[in-house]
Amino acid sequence: MRKIIVGAQVSMVGHGFLPPLLGPRRVLAERSTGWSHTRHSAARGVLRRSLMSTSSIVRRTGLILGVAAAGLLAATGSASGQATIKLNEDVNFRLGILLQAWVNFQQLPRSDRYTQEIFLRRSRFLFGGQIARDVTFFIQMDGGSLGRTTNGVKPLTTFFVQVAFMSVGYAKDQFLDAGLILPATSRGTLASTATILPLDYGVTGFLSSEATNSNAARDLGLQARGWLARGRVEYRVGALEGHRDSLPTNPLRYNARIQVQLLDPEAKVVFPQDVYLTAARALALAAFGEVQQDYNAYTFEAFFSHPLGAGAQVTAQVNDITYNGGTTFPGLLGQHTYSGEAGLYFKRSKLMPFAHYETQRHEGTVHDALDVDRYQLGLTYYWRGFNGNVKGAWVRVTPNTGPSSNQFTMQLQAFYY
Repeated sequence: MRKIIVGAQVSMVGHGFLPPLLGPRRVLAERSTGWSHTRHSAARGVLRRSLMSTSSIVRRTGLILGVAAAGLLAATGSASGQATIKLNEDVNFRLGILLQAWVNFQQLPRSDRYTQEIFLRRSRFLFGGQIARDVTFFIQMDGGSLGRTTNGVKPLTTFFVQVAFMSVGYAKDQFLDAGLILPATSRGTLASTATILPLDYGVTGFLSSEATNSNAARDLGLQARGWLARGRVEYRVGALEGHRDSLPTNPLRYNARIQVQLLDPEAKVVFPQDVYLTAARALALAAFGEVQQDYNAYTFEAFFSHPLGAGAQVTAQVNDITYNGGTTFPGLLGQHTYSGEAGLYFKRSKLMPFAHYETQRHEGTVHDALDVDRYQLGLTYYWRGFNGNVKGAWVRVTPNTGPSSNQFTMQLQAFYY
């Protein structure tokens, strides 16, 4: 009879999928519309009503958040390990969940009115493990924006496989992945959702998703990844399906990423961490590129996290992503995107104020009207770290032409893996 042990943590060095909840110091734990300004006096009335509406939104959000947070605080405890089923030294399984509930108020087009929404932005089930020596797998199912009303319809049954791949270790710290994979366009898109710094992923890292027939950037294919130089150099090289023609006979989608860590090595995981709450010392420089026929995209980025004295931790990153759909994807216009974010975590209070900015700049003056800027300011209370936290943010979208828009959102997170 095989012995089943529940609650024991199993070490899978190099096969880690999501970041650990806590980590040591040296080896780091591991991701339109609105009012427009006008000189006409009539705009003052619109602005006054908008400000009154905003004040009401803040009061209602605080009330709803207070009720929800009280319940979650009472229910959430500190996690000290993983829920693992161990059959023997080579076979084990892990289970996890990620729930992110949103209380959302979003400004309607050319109006001072706001939507009033409560829905599950993410409701994910995580399942991973090892089925043989050096053979691991990871499956993630999601009900994205579960219950968010669109055109009068409130979907409550939408679940789909978002990530599903196996990994084979063929040498020390060298792996081959096969399945539904998330390309490493940038750290911001690759990072574990439970650890991202802003309210949500930035828009600019996912602009090729529709053109390549991907599912929120996830695509089917193969990927070789590994670590060199004692973990300071990470590489990923992939061959993905991308867009397929009717036969299909067109070339595949190829990409590659390399990252160099200039301070302490980070954990060897598939999905890196976007925020550090521990005394981490990280300075990573990375580059990414991909092609499919005439389409190409490339990224340059930097990530930094470091203690500020004994009581605070700063985390920041910047990236520049360039897209060129060419004749392969004419709908993906040539453009340069830039994004940056920063947060300062105070360990004693468990609070982190943060800011996020991203912009799209299209090539050619004929497309100037499509340029857009996005701003975000927020505050996160990590009362149980990544296992349980509350995040509030104000988002403003400012297109080059047309009115701007505002969004006020509070998020409750429960995570365990």
